Amino acid sequence: MVYTEYGLTWDPADYHADLYDLQRHYFDLGHDVWVAVDGEQVVGVVALVGKEIHRLYVHPESRRQGIARGLMSALLDRARARDIEALELWTDMRFEAAHALYTRLGARVIGQRICPGDPDLSPEWGMILPVG
Repeated sequence: MVYTEYGLTWDPADYHADLYDLQRHYFDLGHDVWVAVDGEQVVGVVALVGKEIHRLYVHPESRRQGIARGLMSALLDRARARDIEALELWTDMRFEAAHALYTRLGARVIGQRICPGDPDLSPEWGMILPVG
C-alpha cells in the first residue's frame, strides 16, 4: 500500500472511509471510479469527482505496468465525453512518480496546501490537467 510505503497514516474510519464504500461516496453521488484488478486483488484506483481527480493509487508491486496510465486514460475519456476542459488534482508532495505521470499528461503545478482532513497534515501540490 502506498501509505505504508511513505510512512503515512491509513485512516479507514474517516479520511479513507470513501474507499470502503464506493457506492455511497461516489456512485450514489454521480461520480465515477475506476478500479484495476489483478485476479481478485485490487491493484489501482482513481475517481472523477466533478472536475477533480481523486485517489489515484497503484499498489507498489503493480507499478510500471501501465496501470496508472490506463486508469487516467479512462478518466480522461470520461472527462472529454462530459466536455470538461481541465481537471484539478491535489497530490502529496512525496508522490514523485505520480507527479511525473501527471506532468507527462500535461498537468502543471498551480499551488500548494496542507490537505484538509489528512491525519498527517501532508503538504500537497495543486495541479491543473488540460483534458484536450
